[in-house]
Amino acid sequence: MGIIDSTTFKLSCSCRSAELQTVVQYGSNYGAGEWQSGKSFDAFDVRWGPGHSVSGPQIASAACKACGSPAAIEIS
Repeated sequence: MGIIDSTTFKLSCSCRSAELQTVVQYGSNYGAGEWQSGKSFDAFDVRWGPGHSVSGPQIASAACKACGSPAAIEIS
C-alpha cells in the first residue's frame, strides 16, 4: 500500500511562529485506506475535530503556544 492522498496544514501567527504538518492517506489501486490521525504541533496547541473518510482529519482550533493568539490555518 502506498500514499494515495495527503493534506498539508500550515499554521501561522502574527508573532511569526509557523509550522507545517502533512497527514496522509494510504491505499492501493483497489481501494482507499484510512487517513492518519491528526498530529501534534510543536509551536501550536491544536484541537482536531472529527475527520472525514474523503477529506481526512480537520483542525477544530489552534492557538500559538508563544503568545496565545489564534492561529491562521492554511490547508493545501
